Amino acid sequence: MKFGAHVSIAGGINKAPLRAHDLGCECFQIFSRSPRGGKPPELDNGIVESFLSECAKYKIAEYYVHTPYYINLCSEKKN
Repeated sequence: MKFGAHVSIAGGINKAPLRAHDLGCECFQIFSRSPRGGKPPELDNGIVESFLSECAKYKIAEYYVHTPYYINLCSEKKN
């Protein structure tokens, strides 16, 4: 069994692995955006590569994305 925590993505998702490492986590969970709503952060290749690199650096192979609290499956909007 691995132990982890929900960590912040403030400043970019690539900061989450360090936060998890500093807490002694073996895995972690993040929100894809503010749980209270709003636009999700832009993810370009550089951010994604940095996130994956940081996960490898801290030997964290498992991470999970928690969707926002509200999901309106009937919305006409794509975001």
